[in-house]
Amino acid sequence: MSDWVVRLIEESSYLGVAFLMFLETLFPPIPSEVIMPVAGVAAAKGRMSFAMTVASGTAGAMLGNVVWYLAARALGHDRLRPVIRRHGKWLTVDWKDVERAHR
Repeated sequence: MSDWVVRLIEESSYLGVAFLMFLETLFPPIPSEVIMPVAGVAAAKGRMSFAMTVASGTAGAMLGNVVWYLAARALGHDRLRPVIRRHGKWLTVDWKDVERAHR
């Protein structure tokens, strides 16, 4: 997987970082611990700006968070409970987290 991450960042620069961080937010098995260090090395070598690298990673992650927010909002609080009970472990969230966020 890391070869794919390196190649995408080298070919797509900031857009690649944003896209990978977006995917990392939607699919937890994709680790940001692989994405951002590769982007940081590219920035350290002068191929990318440090500030733009951080901004693109943040933008991608926030866009992924917006997708999850809109999905939860469309589903609704009451209909979310069975989804969290069934898939919460995979989504790394439990019902107590949902209740706390709802309050």
